[in-house]
Amino acid sequence: MAKMTAEQLKECRKTYNSKYYKKNEEKLKTKCKCTCGGSYTKYGQKRHEKSVKHSLYIATKTNELNNMASKIKTLQDVIEFLENKKKL
Repeated sequence: MAKMTAEQLKECRKTYNSKYYKKNEEKLKTKCKCTCGGSYTKYGQKRHEKSVKHSLYIATKTNELNNMASKIKTLQDVIEFLENKKKL
């Protein structure tokens, strides 16, 4: 098998990409709703995930989860304290 030149490789990828796009065009253009309130197509999903709106939403959710986790730890400490007090 002979090595392809850069031009041949570029042409090969071009034909493959156009065939793939035509084959999956309906799926790629499907609109999706995101939990952050935005909408995107499958084709632009990665671009949406990098957007400011989505990034802020993820950061907010992460902070909320961290706060909940710290409250749970605090609650567990209170429960353990009360259980130890009962034993005394």
